[in-house]
Amino acid sequence: MIAMSCQTCGTVIQARTRLQKYCPPCSDIANRRRQARWASANPQQLTEEQKQQKRDRQQERHASLRAAGIELSSSAPIAILPPTADLMRQVRVVFPFDWRLSKNAIWSLGRGKSPIYVGKEQRQLYDSMILVLTSAARKQGRWFQAKIWIDIRVEMPEHKGDAINFLDGICDAVKKAIEVDDRWFAVRYIDWAIVKRDPRILIGVGQEATEDMQICSYCGRTLSLDMFQKNRGAKLGVGRECKDCLSADQRWARR
Repeated sequence: MIAMSCQTCGTVIQARTRLQKYCPPCSDIANRRRQARWASANPQQLTEEQKQQKRDRQQERHASLRAAGIELSSSAPIAILPPTADLMRQVRVVFPFDWRLSKNAIWSLGRGKSPIYVGKEQRQLYDSMILVLTSAARKQGRWFQAKIWIDIRVEMPEHKGDAINFLDGICDAVKKAIEVDDRWFAVRYIDWAIVKRDPRILIGVGQEATEDMQICSYCGRTLSLDMFQKNRGAKLGVGRECKDCLSADQRWARR
């Protein structure tokens, strides 16, 4: 036996080993604290029944939020036709017609690990289109993350292709030129014509918004960024759920 003082209460006790630090009562208290810390760091595994109850509650919560979002969405006005208001910024560019800009011609078959690739000539044409659009778009200042209207007129020398096949490539070029995600793109006008001499591709890009916008993931409304809570980790600095939907979530949680 070794005489020692308890490190907690100071009581002199006969220790059984040199490593003993506490008297029996203080040792029990220290052991319970250690077990509580371990339990906090290693939460108990849920049973299958508890897991199912948690899943059911999450599904109920999401269903309630979707219902609230649908109600908010139905109250928003729906535009049947493209807006007639003057666009805040717009560009109109003209590009020489080339069949190689069609979706039917852009992809080529290769060999080995890359069976499909963009041909060199097609890539050069798209790069030149991006340069033309970028030069025109920069004169309009910054383009916002909000709805973009696309106008396209394809003049073809012969009636062998279709204008729709030029749409994807043109939108990809516009996306890189104005640096706006193409999820915001909407086609307002697309037309074609047969032009035997110097056929062209006419591209128009316009925007009404004067600030960045965000679409709520629950109600689907397009709202200004001040209608969302801050989130530094997001691209636009705000979350994906609007404040109205978050309020509905909080009301649901307090039930």
